[in-house]
Amino acid sequence: MKKILLLFLTSLFLLQVSAQVTLVLGAESSSAEGTKDDDAIIAKTTILNDSPEKRLVKWERKVVSISEGWGTAFCDKNLCYDPSVEAFEFELDSMEQADISVYGYPLGMEGATSVEIKLTDDGDATNTVTAKFDIKSSGFTTTSTRFTNKPNIKIYPNPTSQYISLTDAANVNRLMVYNIVGRPVKSFWANTSNQYDVSNLPIGIYLVRLMDRYDHTIKTIRLRVNYP
Repeated sequence: MKKILLLFLTSLFLLQVSAQVTLVLGAESSSAEGTKDDDAIIAKTTILNDSPEKRLVKWERKVVSISEGWGTAFCDKNLCYDPSVEAFEFELDSMEQADISVYGYPLGMEGATSVEIKLTDDGDATNTVTAKFDIKSSGFTTTSTRFTNKPNIKIYPNPTSQYISLTDAANVNRLMVYNIVGRPVKSFWANTSNQYDVSNLPIGIYLVRLMDRYDHTIKTIRLRVNYP
């Protein structure tokens, strides 16, 4: 009986170990310093998929603080995202290591920003790591924080299987839809019907970038496409 129990516990342990997927950060914190005249000040680290299988990794951004007048962006292995995108996903092959970074844009002003990025294995919510990025200009001595209000535009229905519409399309001139690896898969000009057909897209997560008539990004919204 004891041998059977021991064999069962050993098998259970090996099963748990074999199912474990590990996300490994090159560094849990990263900092960078520049000048107010730099185009960008960049703090970097890496994320490694230390497993025998390809994994889908979800990232979530928290802007802890940012100085008045500064801008920021987070870059995963595919694209860079401004703060209007709070979370998204990317794929990592087995044993693949990818750069992740936070950009601070001084825009001619002394200041600093602090950003936290939480990365989670989409198949195992317990497998998660958090990287902290601190960026400042060399002459920064005081703390001033700002959080930008995002335009109150939403996509509905979301999730969808056929069409999407916007709650406020007044300033939107074009919609660009990107897949999970950052490739554009659909493009729409704004129309009076306020309906955009996404029925031929495969099930999955997408980003919809809303742009004004000058091709400036108004907001980027996460969209889930499901079959009915």
